Amino acid sequence: MALEVGQIVEGKVSGITGFGAFIDLPDGETGLVHISEVARNYVKDIKKYFYPTGMVNTKDTIYLADAYASIMYNNLAIETTSELLNSTQASESDYKNYLVALGFYKSNNLNPALKYINNAILQNDVNVNYKILKAKKIAFQFKFNKQFLVKPKIF
Repeated sequence: MALEVGQIVEGKVSGITGFGAFIDLPDGETGLVHISEVARNYVKDIKKYFYPTGMVNTKDTIYLADAYASIMYNNLAIETTSELLNSTQASESDYKNYLVALGFYKSNNLNPALKYINNAILQNDVNVNYKILKAKKIAFQFKFNKQFLVKPKIF
């Protein structure tokens, strides 16, 4: 496969260093994504963007991507969450736990959301998206509880 500058190809993260991530390309070659190319802003820890231990097979990746789209864009959070919970596909994936938590969060079912996001964080504690969802859940619950606080009126 002849690669050209600017061409987009799929690959699998095979290693992470302080200066970038090594990517195994489909033709057996290895590429490097330099840390400066990972995000628009300064990247202090590249592990927050690549997770080689969390890789799943292609079939599971497609299944989980479809579930994500259903939750985020098709307003099918309840149905998709139920399907994910009953499916054995990608069962050991931290990303599956994240998607279940996201589905519960989107359908305002916050206690189960916290349970599954904590499971995802236990499996992969460097993924910032997992921690962001947990923070959103806590902030939402705090905001909700604060609305119903009764303040005594002093005369």
